Amino acid sequence: AGDKSGTSDADARSRGARLFLALYPCWSHSVVSTVALCLLSRAYPHAALIARQLGEFESEVTVNVLVQIDQLVHLLESPVFAHLRLRLLEPARHPDLMR
Repeated sequence: AGDKSGTSDADARSRGARLFLALYPCWSHSVVSTVALCLLSRAYPHAALIARQLGEFESEVTVNVLVQIDQLVHLLESPVFAHLRLRLLEPARHPDLMR
């Protein structure tokens, strides 16, 4: 089903994927920004991979990164991430969000 402008879901996904690929190089300089972009873009497997890698290198995590993680957690409560919170209610359908 398309939206009111006549755009199909496939077109919207394609535009979203292109936007993600355009933004990724800029956002990837910060691990927390990269996770945020992945969550916004619904690239949950990639977000889970980055989070696991961050955990493996916890000795290299700085205070600044911890502050950024705290800020991201607060942002997860904002309306922009409502889609993410709804997906958390369906762990079987979105297992990467549980990792």
